[in-house]
Amino acid sequence: MFGHSLADQINGQLQAGFLVAGFDEVFHPHPRFLIERYMPTFMATYASKPM
Repeated sequence: MFGHSLADQINGQLQAGFLVAGFDEVFHPHPRFLIERYMPTFMATYASKPM
């Protein structure tokens, strides 16, 4: 199992020239771990690269 911090993911997008236009996070629909009951564990960004 591995993962990247949210800062790593967003900074990577910005360094690659993308513009972050949106962000969303949601709770796991069927929590398996205790932490998933108290904080969102799914996150997504909407980014586009200008031409």
